[in-house]
Amino acid sequence: MKDEKLTKKEIIDDRLKEAGWNVGDSNQVVKEIDIKLNSNMVQEAGASYAGRQFSDLLGNFILEKGELQKRNLIETPFTFIHSQIIRGVFSPADIKEILIFTEKLIAS
Repeated sequence: MKDEKLTKKEIIDDRLKEAGWNVGDSNQVVKEIDIKLNSNMVQEAGASYAGRQFSDLLGNFILEKGELQKRNLIETPFTFIHSQIIRGVFSPADIKEILIFTEKLIAS
């Protein structure tokens, strides 16, 4: 079975090109990234639609802005996921790990 990334490359990108999109231009097509955290977080977030939404938003936010500060996690677009923002989706320990992970990601 093909994974989503391969399907996007083989099918969706070709259709976007046919429609006139430049798939190499990040202003037109945003590259998606997978965010992998420790196994406990993957299990918890994987079972949670809000956790997956948050991961997608986080990855896209970092790609678009090139930075992330703690205060960003309690601002738009993250406020759309849960009324308690990140605290409504992850435990305090998970939030700490997310912050450490994103700092390392941005630094690389």
